Parts: sequence; structure tokens; C-alpha cells
Amino acid sequence: MTDQQTPVAPIENPVDIQEQEEKKVSYDSYRKILAEKKNTQAKMKEMADKLEKIELERLEQESDYKKQAETWKSKFEESHSNYSSLKKDVAFNTIKSQVTSKAASEGCINTEKLFKLLDSEDLKGLEMGDDFSISQDSLSGLIDKAKKEHSDIGLFKKADVQIHDIQKQHTPQGKSVSEMSIEELKQAILS
Repeated sequence: MTDQQTPVAPIENPVDIQEQEEKKVSYDSYRKILAEKKNTQAKMKEMADKLEKIELERLEQESDYKKQAETWKSKFEESHSNYSSLKKDVAFNTIKSQVTSKAASEGCINTEKLFKLLDSEDLKGLEMGDDFSISQDSLSGLIDKAKKEHSDIGLFKKADVQIHDIQKQHTPQGKSVSEMSIEELKQAILS
């Protein structure tokens, strides 16, 4: 024999060959399935891209909503603060107007000075309605208290003392007052 031996192909079992042939896929079927696989993968990638895009849009909208909510919240807080401040101003001016008007009608000479002298606790104690109208009893009590507390300052006019003079027509027999007795004077005053 020669050094070179030709390789001999192993003899295969005919059953093994038949099984291998059944396992083999035709080239056309392989291309078709490969194309379908690539097509499906492309569709899946497209769907994943769409899903990612939708998720990004949702997150952007969510952040926009959060920004809008924060904006509206800050505007609400600012409006509420302005409303509270305006309400306090209206209440103060309405109360001041009512107190100074009542004080002027009671004979107060300097209503501004009187209002500055009033105690804040006294003002808080006033009975008032939702429209800041003060009850007349409460207002009269406040003015009377102020008259007593600040009588030494002279904020209120002194009441003119009316002298009840007896006229001659009321005196018996037209006598002058200096000529009358005490009993006659009493009767003349009471008549």
C-alpha cells in the first residue's frame, strides 16, 4: 500500500440519511422564514419605537401638567393673599367709617384722633355682620366708653346746659323771680 491512502467516506446508514434529509429545509422555505423573521423583528422594533415615543410624550405631558398645576397653585395662593389683604382693608375702612361717623354724631371734635386712641381689643369686640356693619348697641357702647376714658382730652363737645328760665307769664301775678317764695318757684318750674 502506498503511504497515501485515500480517505474512505464512512458508510452511512440509510436510515440516518433519511432522517437528515427530513431535517433539511429547502432553501426557499429557509429564505421565506428568514424574511418573515426579519419582517417581524422590524415590526417589533417599530412598535417598540412607537411605544417609547408614546411614553416620552406622556412624560412630557405629565411634566407640563405638573408645571401648569404649580403655576395655577401659585396664582391661587397669590389671589387668595390679595383677597385676604383686600378684605382686611375693606373691613378696616368700613369699621373706621362707622365708628368715626357715630363719634361725630355724638359730638366728637376730632374723629381721627379718637379712632387712633381706641383699643384694638375694643374694636375686635364689636358685634358685626358679614358685610362689616356694626350693631348700633355695640357701637354706642364703644363711643360711650371712649367718652369716659378720654374725657380729659376734650375730644367731645360739652353738652350745653340749658337753663330753664322762668318767664314772667308763668309766675303768679307777674312777679319777678326774685320776689317769689320757694313754693311759688317750685310751682312755676313744674308748670
